Amino acid sequence: MKLASFSLIVLALMSRTFFCQAEKPAQQTLLEALNGTKADLLCSHPNIKTNEYIYWYRQFSNQSLHLVASGFSGKLGDEKISLNIPKDNRKTSTLSFTKVTFEDQALYLCAVGDTVTQTSESLWQKPFLVNTAATIQRGKKGRCENSSLNV
Repeated sequence: MKLASFSLIVLALMSRTFFCQAEKPAQQTLLEALNGTKADLLCSHPNIKTNEYIYWYRQFSNQSLHLVASGFSGKLGDEKISLNIPKDNRKTSTLSFTKVTFEDQALYLCAVGDTVTQTSESLWQKPFLVNTAATIQRGKKGRCENSSLNV
């Protein structure tokens, strides 16, 4: 079997409101999974406020971020990718893949808070701060390298 690898960012995205909090969402830095198997990506957000949502993004190489799933609580998603946020304890979330494929190999990011603000005229996206990144070499067994990124 071939090995599909995933790369995650430890703290990927934060809204300005979340930046002031003491703790930040923490994720696994690397997940390796066999092609066709189930895989779970975990995120811890211990200081989540009662009105904040959880967002999971995916970024393919040389592409912009894409929202994969978001929610407040419960199990959301489809047959391939689902987001699970425990109703009684929203301090963690899990992005689950039913069957991992090579097309799923990307950078996955977890965020908490408001990422979009609505005004009477239009919608616009708040700026993000990216603290640390983990990268992986495509097609080879995963190797994690940390680097600092500024947006």
